[in-house]
Amino acid sequence: SAQLSDTFGNSSTTAALNITLDTTAPSGGTPDLVAASDSGISSTDNLTAATAPSFTVALGATVVAGDTVQLLLGGSPLAHPVTHTITAADVTAGSVSLTVVAGDLGADGSKSVSAQFSDVAGNSSTTAALSITLDTTAPVVAITSAGGSTNQPAQTISGTGEAGATVTLFDNGTQLQLPTVTVAPNGLWSANVTVAPASP
Repeated sequence: SAQLSDTFGNSSTTAALNITLDTTAPSGGTPDLVAASDSGISSTDNLTAATAPSFTVALGATVVAGDTVQLLLGGSPLAHPVTHTITAADVTAGSVSLTVVAGDLGADGSKSVSAQFSDVAGNSSTTAALSITLDTTAPVVAITSAGGSTNQPAQTISGTGEAGATVTLFDNGTQLQLPTVTVAPNGLWSANVTVAPASP
């Protein structure tokens, strides 16, 4: 409130203004790529081909309904900002799920995703960043073995490809039952197979 006084000793006090002082920023955990968006052979390696992935963000003890959380890419808002207002149900659940608009992660490569929490008092905090790798390009694999006629069903088939890629071989459209063949770091692969005779 405010008190007004004059030189004659008169004074009056205004009605009081109620304010709430809040200097504590809401906070939360590092975003986590949900298993359904972590594509490929592992759902926990943060390697994905998903162009519109979803992330789970844990809510800290200082988060209350009405606070907001926003995903950041490299420390900046996405082209289509992903912002969510925390609800009482979110607080009870302890986390929220946020989905990026398809294409907003940009070109293939390493990405740094964090979350920024804000409240109505103007306090904010940013979580640690999660590093993910976006890879939407299918690996190129080639067979370099010479073809042609042979009377030997047992063959060694070899070729080239992207290091780490898995190679599956087919005989006239039928998948051959082989151990997994992985392209070596030098970009080469080979497999011993038994092929069926050609139909007369």
